Amino acid sequence: TFGTSSELQLRAYYDRTHRNDPMFLDDLDTVDVDLQYRQPLWRRQELTWGAAYRVMSHRNTGTGVFSLTPSAATDQLVSGFVQHQIRFLDSVQITAGTKVEHNDFSGVEVQPSGRISWQPTASHSAWGAVSRAVRVPTRLERDVSVDLAYPSATTVVRLLGNREFGSEKLLAFEAGYRWSPSRTLSID
Repeated sequence: TFGTSSELQLRAYYDRTHRNDPMFLDDLDTVDVDLQYRQPLWRRQELTWGAAYRVMSHRNTGTGVFSLTPSAATDQLVSGFVQHQIRFLDSVQITAGTKVEHNDFSGVEVQPSGRISWQPTASHSAWGAVSRAVRVPTRLERDVSVDLAYPSATTVVRLLGNREFGSEKLLAFEAGYRWSPSRTLSID
């Protein structure tokens, strides 16, 4: 915390997953670092910005039915965001921002959002928002290879991942109302 109202957060984690399945042996190492800074601006305004980096090292050894090709891959995700919040009077707040991300699966993704909230009294509030969100494809969707065969048949059906698999995109519209009749109860 710097002064009375600005703050810097740095978070990091490491995760190792090992899976020994009858159809495959799988190891995934993930390192994630996240930085976020929040500071007040002039006259009821606040700016928050940040950046993140994630690297995933994945190794998979199939047993004939299921495999990933190539068997090892390292994928990265780099992102940054900025958000500006303005408070009008004591009851209206507007927030606008965007996140820009680059990943090894679908390239650059832009995810803007805008939100407005109104709190006419301490126990009533209403809000609305428009946001664009993205679900990044996974290695399973890109690199999978599955062989399906009936035991007595000579034909094998092979299901393959798609290197051109794109991200799923969502344009979300949100509206809500909250009533807090007491300190311990709120209804949305």
